[in-house]
Amino acid sequence: MPDDATTRKRRSRAHSRGDHSLCLPGRCSAAVAPEPPAPAPEPRAAAPEPVTDPPDAGPSGEVAQSIASWAEALNVTPDDPRAPLLAAARTLAEHLDDGRDPAAIARELRTVVAWIADADQGDQLDELRARRAGRRVEMLVGRSG
Repeated sequence: MPDDATTRKRRSRAHSRGDHSLCLPGRCSAAVAPEPPAPAPEPRAAAPEPVTDPPDAGPSGEVAQSIASWAEALNVTPDDPRAPLLAAARTLAEHLDDGRDPAAIARELRTVVAWIADADQGDQLDELRARRAGRRVEMLVGRSG
C-alpha cells in the first residue's frame, strides 16, 4: 500500500536533514535495512506445583504468621472485646497471603489492626467496630474467594 502524503512529506523532510531512519532501503542508499526479528524464546518447562501445608498447620503466610504471633503477645481471651477483631484480622491476613484482591484486603487489615491497638476493654465503640469488621471480612472474602 502506498504511503499517504503526510508520511511522504515526513520522510522527505527527515532525508533533507540527513536523518535516514525513515528512508526506504530501495530508494535511498544511506537507508539502513530493517533488522530481522529476534527469534522466539525457547519455551520454558512448566513450573513445579507449589508445596502446600496441611490444613491443620496453622497460618502459612508471612502476614498470617505475623498476626498470629501478635495475637499471642496480646494474650486475648475469648471473652475479650478484641477477640472478634483478631478473628477478622486473621481471616484477612490469610486471604492477603493468598494474593486475592490484595489492595482492598490490605487496606481493611490495616484498619482492623489499628482498631485492635486502640481498643479499650469493652465499650460500645469496640463492639461496633467488631461487627463492622466482621461484615467487611465477609464481604471482601466472599468477593475475592
